[in-house]
Amino acid sequence: MNDLFVRMSRFLLAAIALPLLFLAIANISGIAFLLFFATILHYTPWILTILPGLLISIFIYYRDQQEQEPCRYLVKAFVLGVISTYFAIQMEKYWIYSWGFLPMGDWSSSFIFAFGVVAVSEELVKFLILRFFLVSKKEFDEPLDGIVYAVMVAMGFATAENVLYVIERGGGVSVALTRMFTAVPAHAAFAVQMGYFMGLYKFTAHRAWAMLFLAFSLLVPIISHGFYDFFIFQKMNSAMVGFTFVILWLSIIMGLKLIKSHKAKSTLFLAQSQETH
Repeated sequence: MNDLFVRMSRFLLAAIALPLLFLAIANISGIAFLLFFATILHYTPWILTILPGLLISIFIYYRDQQEQEPCRYLVKAFVLGVISTYFAIQMEKYWIYSWGFLPMGDWSSSFIFAFGVVAVSEELVKFLILRFFLVSKKEFDEPLDGIVYAVMVAMGFATAENVLYVIERGGGVSVALTRMFTAVPAHAAFAVQMGYFMGLYKFTAHRAWAMLFLAFSLLVPIISHGFYDFFIFQKMNSAMVGFTFVILWLSIIMGLKLIKSHKAKSTLFLAQSQETH
């Protein structure tokens, strides 16, 4: 009888305790999930601000399959890109406040502002970093390295610019998502153009051709960037704004072709270098 009573007591205790334990675990899990979800929501603008530049940097890094660059130089290029944002902003402020260059809705002011203020300021600071801080490195030993380093600088620049627009100016998730698919890949595409010609400059023996490639490494991205921004400023004409995406996609397609071209050149260049040694 006592044995039966003990078994019944254990059964009732289990019948009561197990559901309560299940509910407790479910509530704890639910609270943990809510806390995790709330944390993700809280930091979503930061995640969306930083993630695009990092993903594109990783993508470019793994395109270099011959002799990958030392991580310390890639980080240096990225950090220099972040710092360069300050100087680009100061240049833009100079033209805006000292000379009154602003897009006024007409084609001429939009053209001057897009090309002469934004494109020149932003591409020039990236060009100077690439030319005077990175090209001279002995690890810059194949044509594709020009693209790798240029994109790292540009992604540092674009990430800092993202922080400015999304975090500092309160643009939030909507601005971060928009820039993830527009401004950040645009900076990367323009950087590929710059790096392509910088790679030709570094490994062209004929001085006249080398200087021409050096000029192209600045002028070509300025032209692409200028047209990209010019169409953005046509806010009164939605059809014209649509050409922004045409410029973006053409720049991306061109960039992928330039990467493929320099990969082939790098393979041949390194093979010839090994033969001579």
